[in-house]
Amino acid sequence: MLKEWNNIKQHPNEPLRRWFFDDFFDLITWHDEKNSIVEFELCYDKGHSQRVFRWCENNYSCHMKVDEGECHPLNTKMSPIYVTDGLFDTSVIARFRKESLEVDEDIRSFVVNILSEY
Repeated sequence: MLKEWNNIKQHPNEPLRRWFFDDFFDLITWHDEKNSIVEFELCYDKGHSQRVFRWCENNYSCHMKVDEGECHPLNTKMSPIYVTDGLFDTSVIARFRKESLEVDEDIRSFVVNILSEY
């Protein structure tokens, strides 16, 4: 079940950020001064084959996978990066609905609507 991180760091000159998490999902939302969502990022399948869905207020959305970086015995692991992955498994929507019951209904509905339209 998604829970909200308390006291996450806010960055100057950026919209208010909220972060919800569980073992499978991370949902990060950015809100304007009217508390409307202006951007969100839904990470899922953490620790296995992590993917991320991003949406911005100009209706730009994309789906990517997370490349965890290569690990060589004599080098440190490289930083994870997002790489193109157009495939979006719609079963994620049903799981998000189930796991996000404790997330504010307006946030939850907004995310589900955007995911459903993708």
